[in-house]
Amino acid sequence: MMAKAKRVLLVEISDIVIAGIVPIVESTGEFKVVSTVSSLGRHEISALDYDIMIVNPASDGLEIMEKLAQGQDRHRVVLLAHESYPERITGMFSNVISLYDSKARILKILRDVLVERNDARQNDELSLREKEILTAVAKGMTNKEISDAFNISINTVMTHRRNISAKLGINTISGLTVYAVINKLIEI
Repeated sequence: MMAKAKRVLLVEISDIVIAGIVPIVESTGEFKVVSTVSSLGRHEISALDYDIMIVNPASDGLEIMEKLAQGQDRHRVVLLAHESYPERITGMFSNVISLYDSKARILKILRDVLVERNDARQNDELSLREKEILTAVAKGMTNKEISDAFNISINTVMTHRRNISAKLGINTISGLTVYAVINKLIEI
């Protein structure tokens, strides 16, 4: 028996994009787009029933998305990128889907978001790799630099950073730096 499909909320203003992404998301039966809205501004986010939210930041403006992505549900928010966004934006989201991603990649990202969300809730202690990533972040390294230094993908770096923030409840680089200093992961 197949598990119940995970509910996806799509925040998108383009009918063409909606017409393209919905069949991809629903193609395996694992996910069901339960609602499509052009803006979150008219909706009470906590009242919306979803497992994952896919968001085009142009739909609401980045100010609203920053508030949403930094809240407790940030592990369920995936950026739908129509263009290249700077790291300070992409880092706020659980993951990034590009309009140029393949069907297989889009489905993998959605599956990974669910796994990461569950894993982050189950274990609050930082792993050795997470401590290494935290140290690199506290030293001011970018996601790309961390990726190169540890020979891992940028998506893996972003996943580690999200998990670190979730476990520690710290969402800023300065806060993570203070944590690293206090816990003797780095020296001043």
